[in-house]
Amino acid sequence: MEQVTEHERNPFIDGVSYNAVPLHTAVLLGHTATLHCSFNDLSADDVPPTLRGAEIPGKAGKQMELSCTSSGGHPPAQLTWYNGTEAVTGQHVIQKESEGRVELDLILRRLTKWDNGMNLTCRASQPFPEITSAQDSWTVLQVYYPPSVTVPVPSVRVVEGVTADLTCLVESNPPATIRWTRPGHSALPNDNIGQKIFRIPSTSHQDAGVYQCTADNGVQPVAVGTVTLEVLYPPLINPSMDDKVTALQDDDDFSLNCLVEGNPKPKVMWRRKNTKLHWKNPLRFNRVRYDVEGTYQCVGISDGFPQTTKDVFVDVLGKPYMEGEEDTTMPSAYTGETLRLGCTVEADPLPPRINWIWRNNYGQETELDDADFRIVTTRRNQEMTSSLTIQNVAMKDSGSYICKTTNMFGSAKRDMHLEVKESAPNLVIITSITAGGVLVVTVAVILVVIAKKKGWICKSHLDALRPMPPVPKYVYNTGTIDSGVEDLQELQEMYGTLKPRPPPRMEKKWESVGLSYSVDGVSYNAVPLPTAVLLGHTATLHCSFHNLSPEDVVNWLGPPRLTQITSGRRVDPKYPRHQVVGDEKKGEFHLLIQDAHLEDGGTYTCCIFGLTPKEAKLTVVDPPLINPSMYDKVTALQDDGDFSLNCLVEGNPKPKVTWRRKNTKLYWKNPLRFNRVRYDVEGTYQCVGTSDGFPQTTKDVFVDVLGKPYMDGEGDTAMLSVDTGETVRLGCTVAADPLPSRINWIWRNNYGQETDLDNADFDIVTSRRNQEMTSTLTLQNVAVNDSGSYICETTNMFGSAKRDMHLEVKEPPNLVMITSNQIKIKTFVTAGVLLVVTVAVIFIVIAKKKGWICKSHLDDSFDLSASRPMPPGTIDSDVEGLQELQEMYGTLKPRPPPRMKKWESVGLSYSGLVHSTSLQSYSTEEQ
Repeated sequence: MEQVTEHERNPFIDGVSYNAVPLHTAVLLGHTATLHCSFNDLSADDVPPTLRGAEIPGKAGKQMELSCTSSGGHPPAQLTWYNGTEAVTGQHVIQKESEGRVELDLILRRLTKWDNGMNLTCRASQPFPEITSAQDSWTVLQVYYPPSVTVPVPSVRVVEGVTADLTCLVESNPPATIRWTRPGHSALPNDNIGQKIFRIPSTSHQDAGVYQCTADNGVQPVAVGTVTLEVLYPPLINPSMDDKVTALQDDDDFSLNCLVEGNPKPKVMWRRKNTKLHWKNPLRFNRVRYDVEGTYQCVGISDGFPQTTKDVFVDVLGKPYMEGEEDTTMPSAYTGETLRLGCTVEADPLPPRINWIWRNNYGQETELDDADFRIVTTRRNQEMTSSLTIQNVAMKDSGSYICKTTNMFGSAKRDMHLEVKESAPNLVIITSITAGGVLVVTVAVILVVIAKKKGWICKSHLDALRPMPPVPKYVYNTGTIDSGVEDLQELQEMYGTLKPRPPPRMEKKWESVGLSYSVDGVSYNAVPLPTAVLLGHTATLHCSFHNLSPEDVVNWLGPPRLTQITSGRRVDPKYPRHQVVGDEKKGEFHLLIQDAHLEDGGTYTCCIFGLTPKEAKLTVVDPPLINPSMYDKVTALQDDGDFSLNCLVEGNPKPKVTWRRKNTKLYWKNPLRFNRVRYDVEGTYQCVGTSDGFPQTTKDVFVDVLGKPYMDGEGDTAMLSVDTGETVRLGCTVAADPLPSRINWIWRNNYGQETDLDNADFDIVTSRRNQEMTSTLTLQNVAVNDSGSYICETTNMFGSAKRDMHLEVKEPPNLVMITSNQIKIKTFVTAGVLLVVTVAVIFIVIAKKKGWICKSHLDDSFDLSASRPMPPGTIDSDVEGLQELQEMYGTLKPRPPPRMKKWESVGLSYSGLVHSTSLQSYSTEEQ
C-alpha cells in the first residue's frame, strides 16, 4: 500500500473512484499499526467543471439558462453558482444527477442591461477539503440591450452667426449607430452620422427648430432624443414690401401692414420720416387726404439688436380737392375798392389750369380770362393757387364768381357770391369825426369840473400837510426779502413773522463694512452683528481661538456652501475669492471674501468640533441700477385710456421706485399710469430709484403725445350777445401734435349759409407756441347782420376739431333809424354844442389864469401877521392816531386827544390877529 499525502491526489477527477476503509482498529502499545487506502480508475490530471449557455450573448428582456457539469467524481461533486462572491440558491438553480455526472443549471428569468458584464462562477467541491481542493469555472455574462438617449441640454440658444453644438449621449450594447435628422426638412449632411455632437458652424435664423438624434444597435426599440435650437437674430422686414404704394384721395380705409421677423419677437411701428410722428402697425388713416402723402418708415425693434427700418413712399392720387368747395362764400365790397378772390387746389396729377366763371344776378355765365382780368396762377408740388383781382369794383360786378378745375379723376369748384355796395356818404364820415371830437371835449370838461371839486386844481397855498398814517402794528423788521433766509417755501404775513420751510431730510450712509468677532478660549463667545459690504469690495470675517490643540479642526461654512477649510489649508480652489488668512499658532482663522458678489450674502459659520457654532449675517449691498433698456423717449396717443411706463430697478436692499415730473414736485408710484392721456401730459419724467445709504438714481424719459387736435370748449356752444357798434373778439385755442397748418374760420348766418373768413377781409391773428395754436377773430363795429354762428375748425392727419360760437347782435335800446335830413340836423346841433363847449373851456382857462376863479380862502383884509400855533397831532408830534385837520375860519381845530395821552407840542403864535390873546390862552390850556 502506498502512502498518500493530503496534496498528492485530487479526488474531483472524472473516472477516479476511491475506497477508504475507516476501521476502529486497536494496536498494542509499542507495536506497529497499518491503515489501508486503495483507489480504482485513478486519472492522471484534475479537471474543473464545464460551463455551457454563455457562448451566445443574451438579450435584455429574455430568459437565459447556464449549465455547469461535473462528472467522474466519487463521491459526486457538489456544484454551486456564485454571482461574484454571493452564492445563488433557490428557484433560480436546478440540479440534475445521472450516473457519474452532476449538472447544475442557473436560470436568469429576465435579463436587463444591468446584467451585462456580470461575473458568474461555478464551483465544484468534495466533502474532503483536507484531501482535495475546489475547482472553479467562470464566465462574464454578455447582454445585448437597446440604446437609451440622454440629452444634457434640451434647448440651445445662440445668436445668429455663432457655432451651435447639439449633444445626445447614447448608452447601448452593442454600440449604436447615431443619425441626426430634422423633422419636416431635408436630410442633414452625412458628416454628422455616428457623432454624438451635431455641430452647426455658423447658424442662421433658418436653422432654428427641432432636431432629433436616433440611436439604433439592432435591439429594439430604437431610441430618439430631441434638441430644440433657438437662434436669436435682429429684426428682418419682409423684403416683399414695396418701396412705393398708391392711395386714393378720400379713401376711407387705407392701411399698410409691415411684416417683421426676428427673435425675440420685434415691436413694429410706423413713423413719418424725419419727424416725430408715430403710429402703431398696421399704418391706418381714416380718410386719405393729400397731406398724407410722404415717406413713412416701418421700424422693427428687438432688445439687444439695432433698429431695422424700411422706407415706403405713400403716393396719393385722386380728383382735385379745393378748400371751401362745399360752402358758398359771400364776400362784400364797396364801389371803388379793389377785390381779390382766391382758390387753392390740391391734386395729383395737377390740372392744367383753374378756370374762372362769372355768373350775374340773372344766371348768365361768362368765362373770365387773363386778357380782361388779372388772374395769377402758381404751382407748388401738389398745390395750385389762382387769384382773381378786380380793381375799382362797381355795382355791375355783383354776382357769383366760380373757380373750377378738372383732372383725370374728377372735378372741383368753389362758388363765391360777391355783393357790391354803394360807398358810404362823406356826410356820415364827417358826422363820425365830429361826434368823436365832441366826445373828447366833453370828457375833458367833465374832468376839469371833477378836478376842481376834488381840489386837484385851485388848491389853497395854506393847506396844512396831511400827516402820514401810523405804521401798522403788524409790520416788523423781520422776514424781509433781504433777511438771508434760504430755501423758503412760502412767506406768510402773520403778525410780521415768516414761516420757513422745514429743513430737508438727510440721506443715510453706510458707516461700516465687513464682519468681525473674536473668540477667547476653547469655550468662546462671538457677537454676531448685521454687517453690510459694498458690492465688489472686500469683506473680512474674524475668528480666533486660544489654547487650540493640534487635533482641533476649524471650519468655515457659508453660502454658497464652502468646502471645509481646515487649519492646514489656506485656499479652496473651487472658491478662489474666499481665502483663509491668519496665524495657526495664534489660533486665528479669518475668512477673506474678495470682490464680494450678491450671492456672497447670507449666514457664515465658524465652527470647531465639540463646540456650538457661531453665526453672523453678512449683507452685500448694491446701489440702485435702472435697467438700461428703458427708452429715452416713448410715444403716447392723445385720449389713450391705458398708458403706463414700468421702471425696472435692481439693487440691494430692494430700491423704492417712484416717478416724478422733471423740475417739479409731482410724484407717482411705479408703474407710471395715466387714466387718460392729454396733451398736458407731454414732458420729461424721471424714474427715481432710492435705497437707504445710496444717492438717488434717475433716468429721464420724454413722453411725446401725438393725436388729433383738442380744442378748448369744442363740445359746447358759446352764446355771446353784444350791441351794435361794439368790437367783438372771438378766440380758439388748439393743442395738437403735429400742429395743423391753420385754423379756419367759418360764418354761418341765421339762414344756414356758410362763408369762409380769411385775412383779406377780417382781422385774424394766429400764433403758435410748442404744441399750442391760437387764432383770434376780431369784428369791429358789429352790426345786426353780423349775427350768426362763428365756427373755428382745424385738422391734422389724426382727425379734426371745431368749436361753435353763436353771436347775437342787438340794437341799442334807444337807437332809431335816421334819415339823411335828420343826420344833417344832428350834425349842425353837434357842431353848435362843440363850439359852446370849446368856448366854455377857454373861458375857464382864462378865468383861472386871471384869478377870477380858484380865489384864495383868505380875504385881503385878513392879516396873518401873528404866528398861528400848530395844532396837536402834527407830523413831528409823535402822535400815531391823527386822522384829519380841518380848516375853520383861519384856525385849526384839532381832533380831541385820545385818553391817557398828553400833547407834547407847543402852541404857535399868530401875530396881527384881533383874537390872538384868546387863541394863545386856549393853546396854553390845551397843553
